Amino acid sequence: VSQKMQRYYQRISSRPVRYIPNGVLPVSHLPASQIQKLGLNGNDYILFAARLVPEKGCHYLIEAFQSIPNSGKKLVIAGDGKHDRQYSQNLLKAESETIKFVGLVEGTLLQELLGNAYVYVLPSEIEGLSLGLLEAMSHGNCVLVSDIEENLEAIGDAGMTFRSMSSADMADKLRNLLSDPTLVQEYRARASQNVQEKYNWDKVTEEYENLYQSLQ
Repeated sequence: VSQKMQRYYQRISSRPVRYIPNGVLPVSHLPASQIQKLGLNGNDYILFAARLVPEKGCHYLIEAFQSIPNSGKKLVIAGDGKHDRQYSQNLLKAESETIKFVGLVEGTLLQELLGNAYVYVLPSEIEGLSLGLLEAMSHGNCVLVSDIEENLEAIGDAGMTFRSMSSADMADKLRNLLSDPTLVQEYRARASQNVQEKYNWDKVTEEYENLYQSLQ
């Protein structure tokens, strides 16, 4: 659900539409443990975690990462390719010492990946209000996202953006973040605060309760 969808349904129905965002649970930081089996120590990788389908834009990220040969980081791609086998197989051709495909991850391993990344990247061409992005922000990630409306709504001023579908612009922004750990720390703090203020379940639940009461 996003504000863009709210406007769409309000337009086609000619009726007031109430928008209530997704909520995310507070999280505790998990130190790097299971991810060490993947050759990761924390703060040494860029993370993509989403379905491996074209609209999520993983191919743009791979192209951008490959254009930064001395990044000092690995690119970790977590996601299930079953929805588009041909696309995911093409992505897998890029696997190397610095580009790791780890498949679908859940539970503690996913929490560790989210909590110990240097940067989380969402290069999607289309989105709703991405729950994956909100979860990444709740883990205190520095987030770099495509500048589609739904991503801008989610991050506010708590992350960095690049022109959607532009690997070159994404690469430029990645270089900025890789060269400026202080800026990364600032975005991490903003991301966590943004989620706590706008997308915590207590606030979301209160909005649902107010809506139900208003209908009685």
